[in-house]
Amino acid sequence: MIAEWGDTTRPDMTFSVTKTFLSTVVGLAWQRGYIKDVSDRVRDYVPGTDLFESEHNAPITWDHLLRQTSDWHGTLW
Repeated sequence: MIAEWGDTTRPDMTFSVTKTFLSTVVGLAWQRGYIKDVSDRVRDYVPGTDLFESEHNAPITWDHLLRQTSDWHGTLW
């Protein structure tokens, strides 16, 4: 149903909606054992991307993302 609403090919700035989405996805991943501990670095879980490889972003943990304190730098699109 959600995939049918609006222009699904256009990126939209979602701002605070991402807080709910991220916490839900991380919660499900933790519950299923995909994330062992929220203190783990995110870069260890996202191979094949350089989003968390810079010196600035490498120390970011799941806890940082969940509390909105990561100060992540980069461009997503």
